[in-house]
Amino acid sequence: MEPERVSVSRYGRFPHAFPFLIAMASVLYLAAENPHEGLTLSNLRDPLVLALLYVFVVWATLSLFVKDRLRRSLVTTAVGVTPLVSGYLFGWLRGQAIEPALRGAIETGALVALMLIGTLVILRVRWLPNAAKFLNIFSSLLVLLTVPALLSLGTPEDDTSREHVSEDAGGAKPDIYLVVLDAYSGNESLIESYEFDNSAIHDSLQERGFKFPTRSRSNYTTTFLSVGSMLNRGYVNDLAEQTGPDYRDRTALYRYLEFNRTTRDLKGLGYEFVYVGSSYPPMASNRLADVQYSEIPSREFERLWTRMTVLPAVLAMVCPLTSRCVSSALHFGPESAAETEDRLAFLNSSVNRQGPKFVYAHWLLPHGPFRFAQDCRPIAPSWTTGDMMIENDSLARRRYVDQLVCTNRKILEFVDAVRATASDSSVIILQADHGDGRFPGGRPSSLEAADPDQIRERFDVFAAYAGPSGIGDSLALQRTPVNVMRTLVRVLFGFSEPPSEDRHFWSGRDRPLYLVSVDIDSLFNAATEP
Repeated sequence: MEPERVSVSRYGRFPHAFPFLIAMASVLYLAAENPHEGLTLSNLRDPLVLALLYVFVVWATLSLFVKDRLRRSLVTTAVGVTPLVSGYLFGWLRGQAIEPALRGAIETGALVALMLIGTLVILRVRWLPNAAKFLNIFSSLLVLLTVPALLSLGTPEDDTSREHVSEDAGGAKPDIYLVVLDAYSGNESLIESYEFDNSAIHDSLQERGFKFPTRSRSNYTTTFLSVGSMLNRGYVNDLAEQTGPDYRDRTALYRYLEFNRTTRDLKGLGYEFVYVGSSYPPMASNRLADVQYSEIPSREFERLWTRMTVLPAVLAMVCPLTSRCVSSALHFGPESAAETEDRLAFLNSSVNRQGPKFVYAHWLLPHGPFRFAQDCRPIAPSWTTGDMMIENDSLARRRYVDQLVCTNRKILEFVDAVRATASDSSVIILQADHGDGRFPGGRPSSLEAADPDQIRERFDVFAAYAGPSGIGDSLALQRTPVNVMRTLVRVLFGFSEPPSEDRHFWSGRDRPLYLVSVDIDSLFNAATEP
């Protein structure tokens, strides 16, 4: 017994390594599962620091109550590591159709019960002297097993897909500009919900040769689904069903959005790919880009890791009890007015590059937060939050219209910049991903919780097309984004891709991959009936 007392006296103030190694493994394994998702070591820094700091705080606190070094380290693992892997333990629960606050309470309660049971077992069991050595070795192996995958972090994706390129796609290739306008509602909804007639931008673009589809409608109610289906030239329902309804399973669809068919095909045809992303994580950067606004990697991994902890469950439980909900922090940090201006300036400067080029930009406009006045002066940013809609709905609508009018000014500046360089020889696609709908934080609720006018507005979208040889007329024959790029590659390059049937699917913020088919034409027809 004497050697053991000497050992405790010498090292008893220090924790065993295994709680910290297991906490590290909870982060490293998440990264190792997707080594080619554009991650860098900088993406791992904050999750690792937070996980290790949290475990250290738990261990230091327990030192006041549990003096035995091994038991204290074991309890630290039970109490400190378990909340870091709550998403793995209760991912099945997050996919259930349960009220978010109740689901959060169930998950948090189950996690607390699990930690208490684990602590009681640890304190009552007689542990062998070599248990610590075994756990230290085992946890070290857990970390080491992630090293091979982590060594490939930041490895560029090979752009080898050419399977869709047509052999008959020779000849002159016009520059192609695709501008995705986030949450830009169609004129029917603007008149109905905002008492604002947006005909002025239609008239201005028509003078510049643009064509407009009749009653343009989106296929999906979220950006990553709408844009992903447009660029991949097909519906994403099968892929969404494979990933499941859980929020953390978006990774495959985000990859589908980034490495899309249209970008790969155009690069295969000799186009330079110029990308201007936004602060929306799935569209912050693009690894296929030859030139892009910023090489700063997406912070989606950090947010994904956060969602694997117990924090989403706690927020879902607490937010309904507070006047302000901070769960939007798990969504994304919107860009400032200055950053938006910088991105638009970069886009306008891209027109001077030699072609052929495919310029693809995601504008976080007129999407909230509202940060521009009608004359495009920066204002203090504000969201269409639940509080704003309840307390001052007219203010929320006015702020949206103000930012939309500014967006129109920016659209005309961009179009004029293209025309000043290339006359009317370029293809310009102005396409909204979905309408607004006045939802908290810009994210739609479940279909059952949305008002009919919100549903109509979410599917009612702005769209305008222009290009040489009647391409604008061909594009304007299509009503939904899923057929826009199908028409483009068919008319310009001879691809055998006839239009798909127009279909519409609703998905809410709590279950974004749970897709519900909507007969949107019937909803609009019912709204116009006397």
